[in-house]
Amino acid sequence: MKILNEENYKVSNWSGGSTTEIYISPKDSSIGNLDFDYRISTAKVGLEESNFTIMEGYKRIIMSLDNEIELTHYREDKVIKEIKLSPFKEHRFLGDDKTISKGKCQDFNFIYRDNIEGKIIPIENGKKISLESDKKYIFYIINNNTKLEASNENIIIVKNQSIVFEGIAKEILFKNSENIKNIGVYCEINDNFL
Repeated sequence: MKILNEENYKVSNWSGGSTTEIYISPKDSSIGNLDFDYRISTAKVGLEESNFTIMEGYKRIIMSLDNEIELTHYREDKVIKEIKLSPFKEHRFLGDDKTISKGKCQDFNFIYRDNIEGKIIPIENGKKISLESDKKYIFYIINNNTKLEASNENIIIVKNQSIVFEGIAKEILFKNSENIKNIGVYCEINDNFL
């Protein structure tokens, strides 16, 4: 288990706001070079309408953490899909597609190559999560005073911290004393997919 803090993240600007890179693999790769296998980030979308960066050769998953957004995907200048995305609902699309977003939000993103598989799942307050040893898990907490219970450990996690689990099979639980249903999100990654 490894805890990541905001000083471990990489923040940059994009056309619609700012993005915070939480995790990238391999570690020495970069989004600018498009030489990564997968990347996990959160973004603050500050404009009512914004264009997503095209990520040729990648697949994408997005989840809004606070507000509903509308996404329109284009391929060869034709609309192929329009969707209203409610908070804490996962949406998958190709990085090659031109994508326009309407609405301001904070979102969580997983961008990955074909040989990787993954999903984004909300962390429900007080619900057990079973980890499998052949997968990697990256948890991102969006509320303060969240307690992680794992085996005999109780760890207080604060807003914007991440926790990485790899090669471990166990049950864990996140709890928050406030009456909040979703206290964060996590990405379950299988990089032995093919």
